[in-house]
Amino acid sequence: MATLLRFRLSKVAIACGGSQAFLQLILSDKGRDATRFIWYKTKYTPDGKLCIEDEIVIYRFKRLLFGLTSSPFLLSASLCELATMYEQAYPTATKHIKNTIYMDYFVMGASTDTEATILYQEMQQLTSQISLPLAKWTSNYRFCKSCETRKRSI
Repeated sequence: MATLLRFRLSKVAIACGGSQAFLQLILSDKGRDATRFIWYKTKYTPDGKLCIEDEIVIYRFKRLLFGLTSSPFLLSASLCELATMYEQAYPTATKHIKNTIYMDYFVMGASTDTEATILYQEMQQLTSQISLPLAKWTSNYRFCKSCETRKRSI
């Protein structure tokens, strides 16, 4: 709720979302143990039919899954850690990441057109550090000619 209230106070409103944000995060080897699942081994018979064998295979996910109870927290914690690591290089973006994230969606605001442009550029550069492309940019100000913004009231 506080995120939405802060968002409404700004002259320039900006919103964007992370594209497949959960799948961009790689799990550690220890973390992969929590995502184990079993699968029956299959093979095709000579006549082309799929046959299930009695052998069970154990798999582990390498990427953060959408749907795990802990996934939103892990994504948020990873983004906060990213912001802490790059606070000196991207001061405007890191301030907003810590305060304006809702799962994989960012709702941000800027006081001036110049600040909005800087925020856009820094957010793109910062999230590229973890290969998290930001998509569906929307704003009430056209702060970048090459971005996908739509002029509308937010």
